[in-house]
Amino acid sequence: MNLIFLDVDGVINSVNNLIKVYNETHKPHSGYSYPFDSNCLENLKKLVIETNSSLVISSTWRLSEKGRDTLLQELKKYDLDKLVIGYTPFLGSSRKDEIKDFLSNFESSFTTNFIILDDDSDMGDLLPFLVKTNRQVGLTEENVQQAIKKLTKSIIKENDDFEK
Repeated sequence: MNLIFLDVDGVINSVNNLIKVYNETHKPHSGYSYPFDSNCLENLKKLVIETNSSLVISSTWRLSEKGRDTLLQELKKYDLDKLVIGYTPFLGSSRKDEIKDFLSNFESSFTTNFIILDDDSDMGDLLPFLVKTNRQVGLTEENVQQAIKKLTKSIIKENDDFEK
């Protein structure tokens, strides 16, 4: 089974898209009203389809009902909402620890390959699984190709292969 741990800001919404939308609408955006980038979402859809992956939301958007609802509504436009299988827990520590906790509690009869889509690189020993995006442009075709390579190289990690 392939899992994609998905951050939102800097991955499926981008600074360039925010500026573009502002220039078109002259409407400021903040909080959960940031406009999603259709190019980034198309790239995510391509990645998910080509790798037969499920999504786990690791973004801080998961921490509020409004954030989750807004994100799921946007993912639904690309038929990706049904592929969200969960959310990393909030531990009050690093995203890396939250991803590790999710993986250690994830029950699957299949070996799990995973990648992390994020614009931050503070992943410690999970760094080999990171596909780092540039927040200015979000998820690019180049990122998608990198992610496909990581998932299809059979980077298989059993839960005890990394420090907890």
